Amino acid sequence: MLVITYIDDVPGEVIGHVIDKIIKHGASNIHVVPSITKKNRPGYILFIDVSKESIDRVIDILIKDYGILGYRVVECRHYSIPYTVEKVSIIYRGSVLGAVSVKKIVSNGNVLHVKAEYEDLRRVIETIDPLEEKVSLAKLKTLVETAVLNNSNVVKLDS
Repeated sequence: MLVITYIDDVPGEVIGHVIDKIIKHGASNIHVVPSITKKNRPGYILFIDVSKESIDRVIDILIKDYGILGYRVVECRHYSIPYTVEKVSIIYRGSVLGAVSVKKIVSNGNVLHVKAEYEDLRRVIETIDPLEEKVSLAKLKTLVETAVLNNSNVVKLDS
């Protein structure tokens, strides 16, 4: 199910808080798109993917926290692209700092796309002393994804 609603007059901090709350209560995804509403007011369009089982809880949150006065529900079909998940170990100063999951899409033996998981990258970067850090999160992402493309499951940061 896709819930579409509009909000205005809501501070950014509240929007972010409610996004987290909605995800915890069953939404699988949410997009908040800035817009200009009637009377030239800034507003937002929300697109929320939610199951039939969770829709009532999500709507209750939207009403209580955003004060929405209405919403639309679109029944749609989601098409998933098959992918595998590979783990890449991150080694720094001879120690394994952790592993990063990488989604890999392959078709007819060709790798079409790889994407390292942000939370894993962040967790690894946070284990390195910021004063000694030799790699940014963006660079680590590139190193990890390149490793997978090169059929490797290890990245050594100090080499």
